[in-house]
Amino acid sequence: MSLAASKLRTKKLRRWWKVLLLAFSIIIVLCFAAAVLFISPLTKYLVEKYDLKYTGEPARVKYLQFQKDNAGALMQKKDSVLILP
Repeated sequence: MSLAASKLRTKKLRRWWKVLLLAFSIIIVLCFAAAVLFISPLTKYLVEKYDLKYTGEPARVKYLQFQKDNAGALMQKKDSVLILP
């Protein structure tokens, strides 16, 4: 194998690593974005589904909002309102 062929092979190999790293990075970012977008609806669904099992009475969630440092929810029961900070 000549020196030029060796350099060309090394260059192609380096290019493939860059493409794989970029693809992997994009997949990780998209998975994180999907998790951020769907955590509130999923949590709302699970709270409303398992409310009788864990609290003993039905609960409805008006809105659920997650932030970086804290989370908040407004839940309504039959005769009370619970606001979680």
